[in-house]
Amino acid sequence: GFESWYVSRNNADEQRAYDLVKRHTSGDLRDDMAGDDDCNFWAPTPDAAFQVRFTRCARKYGPATIALGDSHGMNIYNALARTSYAPFVVGLVSPGCRPWSAAPECPYLEFDKFLADNRGSIARVILHVSGSHLLMDSKGRIDHPGMYEYRWKYQIISDKIAFIEDYLAKMSTMTEAIWLGPRTEARVY
Repeated sequence: GFESWYVSRNNADEQRAYDLVKRHTSGDLRDDMAGDDDCNFWAPTPDAAFQVRFTRCARKYGPATIALGDSHGMNIYNALARTSYAPFVVGLVSPGCRPWSAAPECPYLEFDKFLADNRGSIARVILHVSGSHLLMDSKGRIDHPGMYEYRWKYQIISDKIAFIEDYLAKMSTMTEAIWLGPRTEARVY
């Protein structure tokens, strides 16, 4: 099929990169999260165990870099943790969790207090969420596959972008806040 045709055109370096990406993006992302026994770790929310480990690591390494977001944020956390970006990288990430979500399985309700309580131990927060949830088709459907078809009309959901801007502006009063904007998605089905 298409994959074998694509792979056949790659040189050795491209093939190694392709294999690495494929290995780390297939299956259930939660089963393949990076981490170590030290201070690269993740959790869906900053629960008590997370906070104990975070405090220990902050004493050991100083301020952390925190990846915050949905499954796309999980990818950013994995990229930072797997490339040894820093000795203290944590992810507060979970599939489907975006800043406007008040779901209890998402980190945002607890994160604001966690940030306020630990601002001296957080160097930066990198927020990354799926951009498809910032788009709506002409029938009001969000993240609808049809939006990616040729000549399909969609609109940007300005309220959600404004929400993220406000959320990060408030966060930036306590630490460096970075919005790593949505990546281009081919959405080939």
